[in-house]
Amino acid sequence: MILASPSFGSRYMPPRFFSSAPLPRANFPATYTLDSAAAQHIRVLRLSVGEALTLFDGAATEPHGEAAAVITAIDKKSVEVEISMWRSRSTESPVDVALIQALAVGDKMDFIVQKAVELGATEIVPLRTARVTLKLDAARAEKRVAHWNAVAISACEQCGRNRVPGVTDVRSLEAALATTGEQGRSTAMLHPEGGIPLLSWAAREPSAPLSLLIGPEGGFTDHEIAQAVALGATKVTLGPRVLRTETAGLAALAAIQAILGDLR
Repeated sequence: MILASPSFGSRYMPPRFFSSAPLPRANFPATYTLDSAAAQHIRVLRLSVGEALTLFDGAATEPHGEAAAVITAIDKKSVEVEISMWRSRSTESPVDVALIQALAVGDKMDFIVQKAVELGATEIVPLRTARVTLKLDAARAEKRVAHWNAVAISACEQCGRNRVPGVTDVRSLEAALATTGEQGRSTAMLHPEGGIPLLSWAAREPSAPLSLLIGPEGGFTDHEIAQAVALGATKVTLGPRVLRTETAGLAALAAIQAILGDLR
């Protein structure tokens, strides 16, 4: 029996949780056991039986959507809910923009991933370059990527996205640009001395998938700049001031979304 009647149209916004397993799209009401991560969040928030939730599974395929559910049972190991309905709902931007971001130290990378998700990035590619301060061996890189994907999921829970943009493995400049080429993306390399204004570059093909290439704290080397250009990237500028690595990509994303996307 449904203990509450959550409504997607009500002013109350139930807390949102990601489900790592596919959610049912039909045959309601449906009993569903949440995965351990979602169950842990529910216990931390001290939610109780009868409270409403919104669930999403982050599927990359259309249609994106979310489920209305109510908590029916909580124990030490699991949380059960009853799903009452599903609705197709997308908050994805009409602009497909990937962020290729040089590794940043401390919590800067977490911040970049979180805000890039909020600003509608479709993919985040951590980049290894000559001047990055953060050095990761294979084992540490794998752990950090898993952590950044968790940050992306948390950002989706907060901002209302029902598709979770992936954080890829840490890549070299050559590997990152080879992938964008295969995806048919036009790539802008932000550079203080770039000759083309970012928005002029983006507006040339407003429906084309894009990627933004952001260097580390110390900037790209001359060799990396030449390599990126040879691999198809275009040097662009975002104004007269030099932006930090944690600022540049996010500012560029916001500018593109304001002009071509859904920031109004």
